[in-house]
Amino acid sequence: PEPPKRGSQWWQAYEWPEEASGSPPRERDDDPDIAGYINRVRSGVYMSLGEALYSGAGRDVESLGIGLAVPDAARPVPLPACLSGRPDVAEQVVWGMIRKLGLQRFYQGARRGRDPVRENPPRALLQWLKRVAEERHLPEKDLVAWARDQLPHANQPVPRWLLDLSRLVIVTGWQDVWRCTRCFWPHLHANAGVCQHCLQSLPASPNAHVADLEADYFATLAAAGRQLTRLSVEELTAQTGRERGQRRQALFQDIFIDGEPTLPCGIDALSVTTTMEAGVDIGSLLAVLLGNMPPQRFNYQQRVGRAGRRNDPLSVALTVCRDRTHDGYYFEHPEEMTAAAPPEPYLTTGQQRIFTRVVRAEALRLAFADLYRDDTGFRQLAGHNVHGHFGPATAWDTYRSQIDCSIVAHHHELVDFCAALLRATQLAETIDAATLESDALQDLITEISEIARLDGEQPDLSQRLAEHGILPMFGFPTQVRYLYLHQPTRSHPWPPEDAIDRDMRIAISEFAPGNEIVREKKVYTPVGLAGFRPVGKEPEPVNALGPVVPVGLCEICKGIDPDASGSCPHCGAGTPDYEVAPLSRPAGFRTSWSSYDIQPYEGISQKLSRASTPKLATPQTWEEQHTCGGMVVRGTHHQIWQVNDNGGDGFPLAQSTNVGGGWLVEGIAPPGWTQGTPVPHVIGAMITTDVLVCEPEHEVGGGYAHLMYGRGGGREQLISTARKAAWASLAFALRTRAAVTVDVETRELDAGVRMVAASTGAGMFRPQLFMADSIENGAGFVTWLVQRTQFQQLLTDTRTLIREWENPAEHACEGSCPSCLRDWSNTPFHPILDWRLAADLLEILMDGKPSKDRWAGIRDAAIRGVCDDFGWTVLETGPRPVLDCGDGTRVCVVHPLEAVDADLVSGVTTKHGMALPFDVFNFDRRPGEVYRRR
Repeated sequence: PEPPKRGSQWWQAYEWPEEASGSPPRERDDDPDIAGYINRVRSGVYMSLGEALYSGAGRDVESLGIGLAVPDAARPVPLPACLSGRPDVAEQVVWGMIRKLGLQRFYQGARRGRDPVRENPPRALLQWLKRVAEERHLPEKDLVAWARDQLPHANQPVPRWLLDLSRLVIVTGWQDVWRCTRCFWPHLHANAGVCQHCLQSLPASPNAHVADLEADYFATLAAAGRQLTRLSVEELTAQTGRERGQRRQALFQDIFIDGEPTLPCGIDALSVTTTMEAGVDIGSLLAVLLGNMPPQRFNYQQRVGRAGRRNDPLSVALTVCRDRTHDGYYFEHPEEMTAAAPPEPYLTTGQQRIFTRVVRAEALRLAFADLYRDDTGFRQLAGHNVHGHFGPATAWDTYRSQIDCSIVAHHHELVDFCAALLRATQLAETIDAATLESDALQDLITEISEIARLDGEQPDLSQRLAEHGILPMFGFPTQVRYLYLHQPTRSHPWPPEDAIDRDMRIAISEFAPGNEIVREKKVYTPVGLAGFRPVGKEPEPVNALGPVVPVGLCEICKGIDPDASGSCPHCGAGTPDYEVAPLSRPAGFRTSWSSYDIQPYEGISQKLSRASTPKLATPQTWEEQHTCGGMVVRGTHHQIWQVNDNGGDGFPLAQSTNVGGGWLVEGIAPPGWTQGTPVPHVIGAMITTDVLVCEPEHEVGGGYAHLMYGRGGGREQLISTARKAAWASLAFALRTRAAVTVDVETRELDAGVRMVAASTGAGMFRPQLFMADSIENGAGFVTWLVQRTQFQQLLTDTRTLIREWENPAEHACEGSCPSCLRDWSNTPFHPILDWRLAADLLEILMDGKPSKDRWAGIRDAAIRGVCDDFGWTVLETGPRPVLDCGDGTRVCVVHPLEAVDADLVSGVTTKHGMALPFDVFNFDRRPGEVYRRR
């Protein structure tokens, strides 16, 4: 419960003795508010006690053999009259009834709103009583009548059919066990002859001993008689408020002020995120526990390096590896994470696009500073945006001419600024300060005017310019969206202390309505969208939907069509595979703003919907286009989208009935909170960045094919998977080498594969691989790489890199590993990545065929495996082996890119007759699918 008074702490409701005395704290009784608070605390403690005593999964206090919950002797329960001759059985009925209610969570605090006047006994209890009556040959109505008459009263242990745990005691020392022969559920007494769990008849005599019960950690602790110890755990993340975070750092280091008692205030463990990797002083740690393997070596070294500082004689760093490829690889090769050298830091100084945005930001800063100083009206509109105090976009036309003149007036200052930027940089070798200033400002006013007139965009001009690539994004996310846990009432400080922020691309997943967010040991459920802008003393609501545009979403190629043209521009699909939906880029998100909907965190939270992987919107024109290395290469500055469509159902949004309440999702927000007819929306995020796209110059040719298939469940789907794996592998091989070429880390570049309609027929696709600058607005890396000369060199360098991967003395892995194609960012692709596929595909594109058979060892091992498992026999060996399946069918193992598309159904011709073609990739990795689809 909340503290007794606003601004107070829970521990202030008690008198705390000196810690060395060993005496317990005493409840204060000098304030009625405190008395009410302590009663609420006591109720909460009893509910937690009920959860402990009657834990699920066969871990209740009786199943563990610890003891038995029975009525306090001071409040005996009248025994059933129908069992007056069997007091032992009657007592077992009472004990069994208590356990049944507890196991069904019928204890105070767990079941709200039960009314004994209108509600019968819980159904589970009635079923158990019915079976007891059958087992003991009693009138069922008499046993049920006794339960109704005696149990649910204020002076009994079960008022309102809810156990009052303050009226129960735990009796220990039981040794015999009656274990059900059907479900093996244990009982410490005969339980009136009926199993609590499955209602089967129990043995007449004990058939087990307490010592025979399965050992349980908590049961062992309960029986050990150890001294109680404190384990106070708090979180410390970027979402922890500044003041609260500072206090937790101090308390963790045993720094107490303002009379804070040590016992309730000290913090023993902090649950932190990557925020605590560096820059926060929390002293020396005795132990560090990592919940997963960090993405890169320097992350690991920074985190574990927190333990063992300041001459601590003993410290422990334990890393828990999750069940995923990244963690599993480093579990098998820990030396690569623990002992390898961290990467050197780097600074990009050769990309003019980056310099241009910085020069423009400085020019606008100087011009708007003049306006702010000279114009009182603008001063009231300037705002507080981190990108600049440039006022709302709607005011741009009013001040445009003044800004233009002011920029011209600052010409000499801006040239000096450019000279300072260029000093000791790579760009200084190709451009001078005057040219940089002229290029940067030449079309600035016109571009700003076009962006300022757009409908439904961010209201602040500076934010809008940053999101459209005119101003820099500083290298960290500023498309931030807040989840408001309560309706904000003050503009300062901003953002509100209890708001949670995420980058837009993460927020549409994490904050999606219906998901659950954990903060400060509590679970909050977003119910809709809301947005606010700090203006004056109180924040004003903004359009919570943000920009809303109709977009087309394709179920076949998973593409996006921002123009909502009526059919998919990538694959040509129409209705019902292609659907148009309004896409909202929300201004923010909200919960119900009610304390009644906040639940304590019990270790589990729901994520009902997630955003898609990045989707590239096809531009109308390309800034660069050429043919190189057997591929058509294109590049431009364009949008990448991520969309959350709630599993295809969308989010039915309706306007809130309250001012500032935003838009709420019907079925998630409480009934009656909305007005009007809900309209299904999808929510999404968009960034503009530099993009490079490659596709095969020829879909089929030279005995090889790059076609993929949109539908069907036969062999065409298997070969489609293998070919997508080949193009994905090449995409990430190119990215790995590109990062070396432009001297950045691989995470600075995104890569992936998409499908577009092939020219050979309906329902068939050709692949496109893409690379993009991961930073918003682009850093110019991909713009440089897409040039013909640079791209040709990239292909040559990638071939050299793959030759290094082929050298078993330098590198050995089954298909991919963090030393070649895998990294943290491409985890979804790990199951299909293979450097052999990348090597073969690159040589097929550049030379017409692979230079060697890289699959001999893999293929032979896979053939031996299927022959042993399925009883098949080898008819022919070599690069295209043929196998007899023993049922009249034959299988031919081919290369994934071999042009066997016309023979997928009828088979290929071999000297042993017709044989169904299956590619070596699936033959190795999915032999069960080969067996099923042959």
